[in-house]
Amino acid sequence: MIMQRTLNRPTTDSADDYLHEIGNIPLLTMEDERYLGDKIKNGNPVEAEQATRKLIVSNLRLVVSIARKYAGHGLPLMDLIQEGNLGLMRAVVKFDFERGFKFSTYATWWIRQRITRAINDQCRIVRLPVCALQGLARLHRASQGFLQEHGRAPSRDELALAACTTVEKVDELLEAEGREPMLLETRISDDPEAAELADLVADTTQPSSEEKAARAILRDQILAAVDALPGREREVIILRFGLHDGRPRSRHEVGKSFGISKTRILQIERSALQELRQQAETVGWF
Repeated sequence: MIMQRTLNRPTTDSADDYLHEIGNIPLLTMEDERYLGDKIKNGNPVEAEQATRKLIVSNLRLVVSIARKYAGHGLPLMDLIQEGNLGLMRAVVKFDFERGFKFSTYATWWIRQRITRAINDQCRIVRLPVCALQGLARLHRASQGFLQEHGRAPSRDELALAACTTVEKVDELLEAEGREPMLLETRISDDPEAAELADLVADTTQPSSEEKAARAILRDQILAAVDALPGREREVIILRFGLHDGRPRSRHEVGKSFGISKTRILQIERSALQELRQQAETVGWF
């Protein structure tokens, strides 16, 4: 019953019952987590499913505690909890139980990421004019169609062609949505739930020690991939996304640093991001 409510957004009438019900679920020890992690990885399908459900249900209170911190930012609490639950489920899939970290430390990052992304998406919807929303919807449909047909995300040129528009219009719409000039929503892999570079740079909030630890794990993975890039590509990505100092630079700023045009920086950036995606697919980091 609890798992069903986790998968389906609780209604207003059931919210109190949901919160009361999960309040009675005992928390897990690290030994419990390792046991469940072993069942998820090495058990038969039935054992793996049961272990997954128990791990999710036992951490629903963690989701609520994080979601409450974001109440009043444009989404109802139960919507925030539902988004957080989706992040929790993703954390279960991604977590490596053999690394010795406590699961809640890792899950906190995914829960927070999912909630803040939902809030940001809602803010964009509120502030964008109707014509921009229609254009973005067209881009989204074109992008999804391309992904299904080719098994990868489209480039800007390919997206413009699929949406029957120009590259300039694509850039204009993405900029209106808030994705430019810093491209902080660039994903390292084509996995729609993969970590974005924005999630790895420093922010102005004060994360808990658990969140810091979880971010450090993911940041190490990103930096390891970036360090494997050729020299100029590596430096361009580091500067563009502020990976060392938390201050992303525009292409114009990066171009001045290297004495080349921002168009050339864009070419280097795209090449580097493609290499990062290939690395991610090869080693299965994300």
